[in-house]
Amino acid sequence: MADRVFEVLRPFGDLPVVLFGHRMGGILGFEVARRMERAGWPPLGLIVSGRRPPDVDAVDDVHTRGDQALIAEMSALSGTDPGVLADEEVLRMVLSALRADFTAVETYRYRPDGPGVPLSCPLSVLTGKSDPRVGVEQAMAWRDFTSGPFTFRSSRAGISS
Repeated sequence: MADRVFEVLRPFGDLPVVLFGHRMGGILGFEVARRMERAGWPPLGLIVSGRRPPDVDAVDDVHTRGDQALIAEMSALSGTDPGVLADEEVLRMVLSALRADFTAVETYRYRPDGPGVPLSCPLSVLTGKSDPRVGVEQAMAWRDFTSGPFTFRSSRAGISS
């Protein structure tokens, strides 16, 4: 996916770009930023929210479970309106795409070799007070993935650095 996103962005290489990714999008943004830096076109910044750092392998197996378990996980993450999760027609349209997303993020394995690590662009990390998947320490560990400025914000007890 990162290769494809990078290729789509490549024609805009003369424009400034800031990447933002939430959950799976955080890893996708990180991998796209690596490719951009290797190509000599570093992003102006990367913003990641709700995601563990790249070197923390997922121990999740939601992608291997049945549809009801996948729906329960979506509900637990509190990012999807309950009405959508209760609509059978909508679920039939989106379940395979959701499963593919979970498969991608749960089977992702960080490879530290090669250029682009750490990133040189500014990196901002956000985490929410009720995030069931990312602790403050994990979110702050993103600091090791840039040699540029690092900003961290959490709604947990007003933490910021």
